Amino acid sequence: AGNGYWYFSEPKFRSYRVIDIDNELTELLGKEIEKQDRARTYYGNFYKHYYVEVPLIYGGKRPEKFPPAMNRLSDNLGSVEIQPLLVRENGEYIAPRTMQHTSSVIHHKMNFPEFDFHSLRHTHATMLQENGADMVYIQRRLGHVNLSTTNIYTDHLTETIQTRSFAILNSMYD
Repeated sequence: AGNGYWYFSEPKFRSYRVIDIDNELTELLGKEIEKQDRARTYYGNFYKHYYVEVPLIYGGKRPEKFPPAMNRLSDNLGSVEIQPLLVRENGEYIAPRTMQHTSSVIHHKMNFPEFDFHSLRHTHATMLQENGADMVYIQRRLGHVNLSTTNIYTDHLTETIQTRSFAILNSMYD
């Protein structure tokens, strides 16, 4: 379907959203951008640049007019330049499937049957819940249409939740 090209497409359920990031991730992303800027200078004309046919939407606002269903990633200089975050030193795009392949190796070859790529979303949602994040916040962060879907992601009785709940039980009638 892609005719040999990568495409950006709109999110599932058109769930355009702003995702908060913490200070540590902000710092790490800043360092990555600085590293890429140095590499861009070092490689000069040999650094790989990418473009899309239609500008990507930022800011988490649902657009009034949606971009085309498939927004092709290309090296066409006449288009809008983008700077993907996941690139090799020379700027070559690292395909999203790379992480899925890595998690498949962990799952099958390293014999961790309970781990898969999607487990990371469940873990993140559960960690937010353990630390007191509101369920609606978690729902919106994950881009779920229904809170019932988010409940599936956070349906884990962890030691932290058990301990905190037991403390609530013990102090409930004080």
